[in-house]
Amino acid sequence: MQEHAPPGVLPESDVLVVAIQPYSQRSEALSQARAIVEASRARGVNRVLVETKLLGDRIDIVDRILVGMQLPDLWPRDVRLALLCTDIQMLPTLPFEHAASGRGTPVRVFTNRAEALQWLRE
Repeated sequence: MQEHAPPGVLPESDVLVVAIQPYSQRSEALSQARAIVEASRARGVNRVLVETKLLGDRIDIVDRILVGMQLPDLWPRDVRLALLCTDIQMLPTLPFEHAASGRGTPVRVFTNRAEALQWLRE
């Protein structure tokens, strides 16, 4: 029986690429994060690129900070996470990166896919 990937998972050789789906509650974002962790473990991949373009132009700043603070509780420290945002989403996205990385999650936020993949593969 073939395992099904979470919605939005794209094939990549050594990086799991996932397009995060729009959500209405913070708990849904955390559920997606859990599914991404499970998918990375199932594929034996320790590098994940999460694309946020489906979320549109606005991502609530409170959600960024709170999800960033909660992410270390469920994200394995041996799995690198690159968040790929659109230019308009980028500001202010760094609170997410600071909240998550300050608690041990290997995460960076990018607007350039090539730079994100390069960081993941370092």
